Amino acid sequence: MNIAFWSNVAGRSATSGNMLAVGIMTSVLYSLNTVMVQTDMRSKPIEEIFEGRRNDYMIHEDYSFYNRKGMNEIIDRSKLNLLNRETVETNMVNVKQTNLYYIPAARGDMENDSIDSVNAYKMLMELLNDISDVNMWDLSNGSCLSSNSIIDKCDVVVISISPDPVNVLLPDDERILNKAVFLIGKYDGYSRKSVKQICREYGISKREVGVIPYNIRYHDAIYDGKAVPFIMKNIFSKKQDANFDFINSLFKATNIILRKAEVKGIE
Repeated sequence: MNIAFWSNVAGRSATSGNMLAVGIMTSVLYSLNTVMVQTDMRSKPIEEIFEGRRNDYMIHEDYSFYNRKGMNEIIDRSKLNLLNRETVETNMVNVKQTNLYYIPAARGDMENDSIDSVNAYKMLMELLNDISDVNMWDLSNGSCLSSNSIIDKCDVVVISISPDPVNVLLPDDERILNKAVFLIGKYDGYSRKSVKQICREYGISKREVGVIPYNIRYHDAIYDGKAVPFIMKNIFSKKQDANFDFINSLFKATNIILRKAEVKGIE
């Protein structure tokens, strides 16, 4: 099952942060084997988000931890038609104490939007279908060759929209909209626009909209490389707890996305 996270505007819709939160919840709460693939080379490197300063939550015994190349090696192997399940698994990094894995984005002089990269993403998607339960793709925002190709092949497209929907346009392709759900990231309950107003402005159904509130503690956890322990610690928060609204909204948003993906057992 492949789920793409995308927005047409960079830096405003928290696309990467949304995917991280949903992916962690999917893995931790539902015990689904979840792989995150970062294709956006301009985003904060996903390994920094999970490793943290002391690397407390990583598996160090695996030799590939020290030598992994992520998408760089996957793209290089695909050029030679040598990409296989073993190569993919070697370049997947497991986040300790979870069923969550990630593949770092290509770095250095690798072109993210080249034909070689696009072909590698297609091959990777097919191989991941036999490896994991859910694959989440962090896409470059806007219209580009790689994002368009992945969106076309994915089962669900999570379109991140800003709480302030200025100059944000939804795709007019019915194929995309039919498999789309929407996620409002960095939402502030005191915003001048309610979720209902945002839905009306975009012309979308509230049943297909998830909300992830802005939470400074989650933001700091991402910065410190502690997003996983933050969500694990707060996953059973009670109403009186400081992070309850964030976790409860994240739970609801995750269910909207997984239901759209027709994941079994999600109500």
